[in-house]
Amino acid sequence: MVAGYRDTQEWIDRLIARDSDAWHVFLQQIGSMVTGICRRAGLGGDDVDDVAQALVLKLLENNSRALRRLDVTTDEKFFSWVKVVAGRLVLDDIRAGNARQNYEEKWAQERYREIFSSPINEPIETRVLLENAVTGLPPEDRALFHLDLAGLKHREIGQILGLTLTTVQKRHARMRDRLREICHVQRKVEKS
Repeated sequence: MVAGYRDTQEWIDRLIARDSDAWHVFLQQIGSMVTGICRRAGLGGDDVDDVAQALVLKLLENNSRALRRLDVTTDEKFFSWVKVVAGRLVLDDIRAGNARQNYEEKWAQERYREIFSSPINEPIETRVLLENAVTGLPPEDRALFHLDLAGLKHREIGQILGLTLTTVQKRHARMRDRLREICHVQRKVEKS
């Protein structure tokens, strides 16, 4: 039984009532479990926080409908159920990551064809170039890069980032030059 509560149902009722102490205890209890599930799936860092946050939101959505429907009598049953929900969220996170990666790779091949295509007919995997490009770009250009990959126009990007159209155009040109540099270096590394 969770310390400070008569039984598991009282604790769940306090979670449904959005009692901050009950949620604090819940987060302490699930921390290592979520970390373990994520680690086994190859996720770490921010992904663990994302899954924990998604788990809490899942339990709170629709006025805690999932928690209200639960019929548990022991902590073990409750945490087994939470583990199943967390496992599904991890799978969703992995699928979303793969989908996002495939989507970005496809758009990069279209929108940055002249940068990512090799002039010496040596194919370089776009995913490798993308990863290097994203890590090689300064943080302020990463947002611009991803918004551009999503197909937004310069005016729309400016509205989102709070920049003038001219500033977006200048930063976009500078970012493309930086991508060319990164790809050129990557090609040299792969040739040697």
